[in-house]
Amino acid sequence: MLAVACALSAAAAPAAKEPTVAQRLAGFDAYMETLVRDWNVPGIGVAVVAKDQVVLAEGWGFRDCGKKLPFTPQTVVPIASNTKLFSALAAGMLVEEGKLAWDAPVKQFVPQIRFYNDQLDATVSIRDMLGHRTGITRHDAIWYNSDFTRKELSSACRTSSPRSPSGSSSSTTT
Repeated sequence: MLAVACALSAAAAPAAKEPTVAQRLAGFDAYMETLVRDWNVPGIGVAVVAKDQVVLAEGWGFRDCGKKLPFTPQTVVPIASNTKLFSALAAGMLVEEGKLAWDAPVKQFVPQIRFYNDQLDATVSIRDMLGHRTGITRHDAIWYNSDFTRKELSSACRTSSPRSPSGSSSSTTT
């Protein structure tokens, strides 16, 4: 009987109002300033997205300590292999939405992409690319710290010859 009474009173209780984004972010700026100071971080940037909207894009500290240039939402920093995580997560979300497929040729979704030969064009999948199984070796020097546009970088796929067959586990791409 006590359980029934508790259940009824819980059901009758008004639902707690969901806090607003601004309420949830209250104190975040002070927290980030403390983090930068306590961890001796030169600078850091954070973006918060809620319901497909950027609700916060802010920088704290400096992008260049010597010149006292502030870290802003536009500051670009190398984040190493974290881009692989972001790419895989974004691809997975697109697969869930039916906009991509793990094992279909990439060319089906990005018609302008061109690999070294027609066989790669017809077979390289998102799974191959994320699993480093295209046979194309790493070409970090092409893009890192370069002035090439995305279009120019994409066209570099056409001249990057594979060292092992597509789908091979011996591939050393990144």
